[in-house]
Amino acid sequence: MTKKKPQEQRVYTQAPGGDRLTKPLLLAAVVVGGSILAGSWMLRSSIDETSAQLDEITAGLTATKSALEEVAKSRPASAAPARKGVNPKMRYTFAFNDHPAKGPSTAKVKIYEFSDFQ
Repeated sequence: MTKKKPQEQRVYTQAPGGDRLTKPLLLAAVVVGGSILAGSWMLRSSIDETSAQLDEITAGLTATKSALEEVAKSRPASAAPARKGVNPKMRYTFAFNDHPAKGPSTAKVKIYEFSDFQ
């Protein structure tokens, strides 16, 4: 009986043809990683800029609120300012005898119109 020689087993540390794929895959990983880093840097700078603008707006609104509160404190606490012009509680009489009119002069309700055509 002859002894059979054991076959040699091949152990692969890489996939067959791996030498050809290693460099392109490594290059692709570097490009993707660089893109992620650049994108995150751009996003961070955009967020920082927006944050600074928001801080400016908040400071402006705070200053405006303070100014309005000062104006409100300096105003007198009177209910309403003094009214200028015609007193609505007073009854006025007018003489319109020689002006044009429509309808009978004995009407119960008379409407007078004042207008200025300038």
